Amino acid sequence: MNDRLLPEEEEEQAVEQALGDNPRAVELQELRHVLEERLKALQADLVATHEPEQRRALQAQVNELKRQIKVLKQEEAISDFVERSVRVSARRAALEEML
Repeated sequence: MNDRLLPEEEEEQAVEQALGDNPRAVELQELRHVLEERLKALQADLVATHEPEQRRALQAQVNELKRQIKVLKQEEAISDFVERSVRVSARRAALEEML
């Protein structure tokens, strides 16, 4: 029986190994989108609220979500870079084997 992985499977395995326990870029992007939707809702609540104490609490939540979104964007970019780098290296190695 052939235990050799298909090139795509090898590539995915290499990506998983390179990322370790870190999530893939697409997972981080999905999480970021959820937080961005939550941010929109909080900002709408902030506009609609006139009670100063409630506004301060909402503003604090808005600020924290913005910080989290910024961090997720950075992590997403790093994961995307790692994934692309691994794929390029794997494809380059495959091409060199063919030559």
